[in-house]
Amino acid sequence: TLSLHDALPISNDGTGRPSLWQGHMAWLGPSHVRVTYEDQRHPDRPFGLELQRQRLFSWQVTRLDLPLKEIAGLGP
Repeated sequence: TLSLHDALPISNDGTGRPSLWQGHMAWLGPSHVRVTYEDQRHPDRPFGLELQRQRLFSWQVTRLDLPLKEIAGLGP
């Protein structure tokens, strides 16, 4: 079973290679969390999502923020 903590590799995966992705998690309330990820090669293109607890072990994505202009090559 994969938890939110497992999905946030912050330092090393045990292979000796540094993780390219860094994640941050912030609780907005007892049943509302915001998670953001940054690619270390492109820190100017973070993406994030917000999750809200629906039941004891069920979460629903309520917001997804993607750097669409940067992905399409239209941004800075």
